[in-house]
Formats: sequence, structure tokens, C-alpha cells
Amino acid sequence: MTGLKKYGIAYEGARESKDRSRLRQKLQKNSILWTSHLVLVVDMSGSMRRDDVNGAHCRADGVWLSIAKDYIKTPLERRTMTYTDVLSIIIMRDSAEVLYFCEPLDWFLYNKIVDLREWDNGVLPYGHGCYAPALRKAEELLSIDTSGSCALSLLFFSDGRPSDCNLDHKTGMGELASKFGRRLTISCIGMAYDSEESYFDTLKGMAEEADSFGAVSTFCKPEMKVGALSHLISSLSSSLTTTKTELTDIRTGEPRRVRMDIRRERKNMPEDKVLTKNWRVFKQGSVGTFWEWSVNHNDCVELYDYRCHYCVRDTRKSCSSVVCEKCNGASFCSRRCFKKGKLLHEKGGGFFVKSCKTIKKEIIEKK
Repeated sequence: MTGLKKYGIAYEGARESKDRSRLRQKLQKNSILWTSHLVLVVDMSGSMRRDDVNGAHCRADGVWLSIAKDYIKTPLERRTMTYTDVLSIIIMRDSAEVLYFCEPLDWFLYNKIVDLREWDNGVLPYGHGCYAPALRKAEELLSIDTSGSCALSLLFFSDGRPSDCNLDHKTGMGELASKFGRRLTISCIGMAYDSEESYFDTLKGMAEEADSFGAVSTFCKPEMKVGALSHLISSLSSSLTTTKTELTDIRTGEPRRVRMDIRRERKNMPEDKVLTKNWRVFKQGSVGTFWEWSVNHNDCVELYDYRCHYCVRDTRKSCSSVVCEKCNGASFCSRRCFKKGKLLHEKGGGFFVKSCKTIKKEIIEKK
């Protein structure tokens, strides 16, 4: 616990201030306040007792040291993380145990993680390491925030192959990634000697499966040194900060929302690369309207159509394009096309079935 006084921390055993306790309870009940949620799955099977990590008492000690230093201490000092970033820890043994539930990132949490290094007060490694219960519990915790505006991150740490190796963990990770997509950053870390490389085939497969569904996913096997593990955890913290930035509207500063009611499809499937009977090909003049999904409206919305309302050419490529002054929602590539297509536009005919009056009304109503 040395070196903590410089942060001005009032810390007596496991007690916390009333203000901090109220803040923690408020955050746990209102996930809309979160800016990020990191879920750590830490292998605490018996092999984590091994004293073979340079710079730590054992493998478990190396993990807690790196998490406290590189995921909490450094980001707090740099102010890239604050109390609205929450952290949950799952202990992976024969079953999955939630050690910390949606704790705000602050110096109190830093002290609690440091306490886990103490053999008498910490979490002791024993038993087996089963992946399946931990994955289910991780999905449960990541699903707490239903607003779709919170950046998510999953750190899955193991020092060997799963004890429940007969189960399909790869598919489980894929289903989790398909639910959250790019909003989720996944880092699978396997820590063991080079001679134990084959131990991590499952962990590698899980990372690859998550990547195929659009999540930002990596697999890493650091050297048996605390410094190497610290570097990876720092990278995870940086990736989460990047995701937080992507989920913030630059103009307004408001959080962007990601849909939670759809499942992402796997990337690079054979049907994505060639045209099959499931595809319908439209020629240039056959497309009538362009749409995109609007989170604010919870519906598809029509995009501004830059095609000429008479000849269907792209008006952005013309230096003499004209916009209808009555509705400001219809373009013409030239004065000539405007004169020829004006009457058709006012009635709503041809490819553009909406009339001038209808377009104006929808623009006013922000539809």
C-alpha cells in the first residue's frame, strides 16, 4: 500500500465514505450515466499460484498489479477515465463469481484491487478454469446497459486451456460479439511459456470469432513479465478510450446510440463476395429512394436525394445545379432540367413520387 498517500486517499481497511457509497449505488441503478463498462474475466484456477512471472509473486499477483496500475492508476492520472467509467470483475474457476459489480473507477477501487495482491486478504487461486460460465456471466454484465451509448470492453485472461474443453466456447464468444458489434472491444490474453502455446487454441479461436462479427478483438500472449502484461492492459485502456470517442457526437457532445435489437452478421462470408440468388441487382435508373436507419426516430428515414428530379443525374457534379426554392428538398442539375421537370416535381411524378408540397411539409416536421 506504499505510495498511495500522495493521492490524498482516505482509506481504512474495506470501508468507504458515504458519498462514495451513494455514488456507487446511483451508478449501479442508472446505467444511462455510464460512459464505459469494462468486464474483466480473470482465471483464478490452481495454476495461477505458479511463481514464474518476473516482477510478481505469482501469476495472479501479476494480473492484479497490472490492472491496478495500468487500467486504473494511469488513466485516472491522465484523466482519460473517471467515475462514470465502471468496472466489473468475474473470477473464473469451476463456476463464475462476480467479485466486483459495476464499480466506479476511482482511487478507492484502485486500493481494493491492490488489496487483492495480499495473500491473506486476496482471492486465492484454486480448482479448475471453466470458460462457459464466465462467458455467460460476462454477457449478462455487458447487457446491463440497454441505452446503446456506453462503450464496452471485455478482458478475458487465462493461463491455460479451458477445463470444460468439450464445450463450444468459440460460438459463445461469436454470439456475444454479434450482439454488441464494434461497440465492444475484446482482448483475450493467454499467459504461459512458449512450450505451452497449444494451450491457447481455444482463446485464439474466440478472439477470431469475435472479430468476424465486427467487434474490435485481439489475442495476445505476453512474455512472463509484469511489464509485458502491463503493456497489453494499457493498450486495452487506450482502445476503450477510442471507442468512447467514436460513440460521442463531435458537434453536440451527446452520446451516439447503437442499436441493441439486432444481431450482426459474420463478415467475409462466401455470399458477401459473389452475387447469388439472394441478391437483386438494380440498375442506375431503377433506384427510387435512399434510406438509412435513424436511432432518434427508431425507424428508417429518407436521405436527401442529390439526383436531378428530371434526368436523374448527380447534381453534385454539376456547376449549374438548382434547388427548388419552395421546398428546398429537390435538386436539378441545370436550369434547363428545372424548367422541364418543375411541373412534374410539383405534382410528384416520375421516379420522385413525393410532391413539392409533401417534401416541404416533411422537412418542416423534421421527418
